[in-house]
Amino acid sequence: MRKRITAGTIGRLLCLLPAAYFAVSVLYALLRFDEFAAAPHHFIRYVFVPGLLAALLAFVAFRLKETPRLHVGLNVCVVLFAMFAFEATQQVKVVQRISKSVAPSSMDVETVKATFDGLPPSRAPKSINARLASEPALADAVLGGIPNSNVFLCTDGSEIVSYRADRFGYRNPDTIYDEPIDIVVLGDSFTEGYCLPNGADFVSQLRNYAPQSASIALRGSGPLFELAMLRRVAPILKPSKIYVAFYEGNDWANLERELTMAWLREALDPAANPGDFSLSPAMADDVREITDSFWESDTATEKLFTRSPFIRNFFALTQTMNALGLIYPELPMEQPDFEAVLTGFKQTAAEIGAEVTLVYIPDRGRYQGVFKKGAAADYLRQEVLRAAKAVDLDVLDLAAMFEADDHPDRFYALNNGHFSKEGAAFAAAAVAEHAGAARTMQGVPLQVGTSARVRLGQANER
Repeated sequence: MRKRITAGTIGRLLCLLPAAYFAVSVLYALLRFDEFAAAPHHFIRYVFVPGLLAALLAFVAFRLKETPRLHVGLNVCVVLFAMFAFEATQQVKVVQRISKSVAPSSMDVETVKATFDGLPPSRAPKSINARLASEPALADAVLGGIPNSNVFLCTDGSEIVSYRADRFGYRNPDTIYDEPIDIVVLGDSFTEGYCLPNGADFVSQLRNYAPQSASIALRGSGPLFELAMLRRVAPILKPSKIYVAFYEGNDWANLERELTMAWLREALDPAANPGDFSLSPAMADDVREITDSFWESDTATEKLFTRSPFIRNFFALTQTMNALGLIYPELPMEQPDFEAVLTGFKQTAAEIGAEVTLVYIPDRGRYQGVFKKGAAADYLRQEVLRAAKAVDLDVLDLAAMFEADDHPDRFYALNNGHFSKEGAAFAAAAVAEHAGAARTMQGVPLQVGTSARVRLGQANER
């Protein structure tokens, strides 16, 4: 005789399914304890709360009567299903956004290569060095973009955002080198101005205040790569002020990867030969050939799924939790070489009589979500500020300044998480004020409010 499936059995199953989901998330957090559970906020969020939910659901599954068990199981599964449905819609938007960033969809590969001969947006100079016939020494490594190239950044709606690189491959008007450089800003895609039209990026807006400001910035750059760039350009440009942008979202992880590259570790040695600012003709030919191969592969949409953790993010409900403010940044792993990198910035600046300042750029995730993250988002910032204090390096803390604003999320573009035009303008004004460029602003008013100036002073006192 066939056994009848009861409401209690269905209720038990409906309770145990989400219980298993929460239990697996706890296991994942414990397996990566140092990143997700080693601090009180993270332990509560990633271990205690989901573990408690798993235990409660297991209790309901085995201890409650049939009807309440069924009701609890149904309600929890409906809520979880709704969250996964929302996550699916958000992930589709992420895929569409990244697809647009890879290449203009209206162009085929050959047209793209004929129109844009700079690095694709998903590639960095480190990718070029990895493709060279043999691992280069620092002196022979590619540390800039492709000189005088047309660089595709993204598509913003139907508009293509691009720029013409200068003679060294960076986002500057080439004429800037006709006069002495006053300020150099090193950084990654935030400083390069991802998806911002010409004139709206951070350093272009800084030039409204200090006209001889140069951007030495490319996507994918981390602290050690930026130190290598500075060692190469400082003796040539000899600026009086140097600003090194540190992006909270990925620069700590970038440094971890960079330290595994033998050629890049040479930058920690002040006696190492940093190489020439300009590419040799032979190297320029090799770089263009490698860049063409990148365009061949990077315009294939299916590559998005092999190079991005969409499946993991979907099951982690990343976009949903982010909307709630319940995604905490990974805890920073110990980086003993970070202080050595900061010391390298100071030493290189001192050699040319320049002042150097670290610009701390907060991640947009700090300001997203229904629930405020507070101290849970601040572990990396405190570690960076501690390291800077240890080597007596000046810090311009944009995180403190953004938090003084009533709506800090306005400083970020909604579709890519980089600076919006407002964010780039705010950062430019903050750097200009810090650099004492107010006297040479040619009538352009500063946009940094009084409360932000107070917070800036407090940050630098630390």
